[in-house]
Amino acid sequence: MSNWNYGPQNWQLSTTQTWILIKTKPRQEHWAKKNIENQGCEAFLPLFRDTNKEKIRKPIDLKPLFPSYLPVKISGTWHFLKSTFGVSHIVMTAGEPAVIRPEIILDLKNRQAKDGTIEVPQHRFDLGQEVRFKRGPFADCIGRFAGMSGKERVRVLLGALNITVEDYLLEAAA
Repeated sequence: MSNWNYGPQNWQLSTTQTWILIKTKPRQEHWAKKNIENQGCEAFLPLFRDTNKEKIRKPIDLKPLFPSYLPVKISGTWHFLKSTFGVSHIVMTAGEPAVIRPEIILDLKNRQAKDGTIEVPQHRFDLGQEVRFKRGPFADCIGRFAGMSGKERVRVLLGALNITVEDYLLEAAA
């Protein structure tokens, strides 16, 4: 990692370790994770078992819990991530990388089975139904059930960062 001081652009968040969110290029989560780790950062790629019955060749497939998104733990500088193979861009909010609360990462890691996967329960709610989180970092928060596809899980992740998908798309396009 570089120790360059880039002045007023504030390339450094702090001297402590912080989890930020990066967007990977489509279907390059594993490649981006490997390249990020080769640069000395921790990247977290939660996976789940997709048991889609319609698949003929592979009835069970490991897939990213948050397709095209990868939490990365950094210490200070983060600008080098922008040019990492497999990375599309860093998710930003107000001109800074979007910071993920460490308890969200801890909760996800605690949900991992021995094989590293996270169980995604079959939904038992109707679309649009109001739901309340029972435990974890969102305990007692109320939201509306939008589904369990990868896009809906990403929407929840961005919501945890106080970023609406519409805001994110507008900022990413700018």
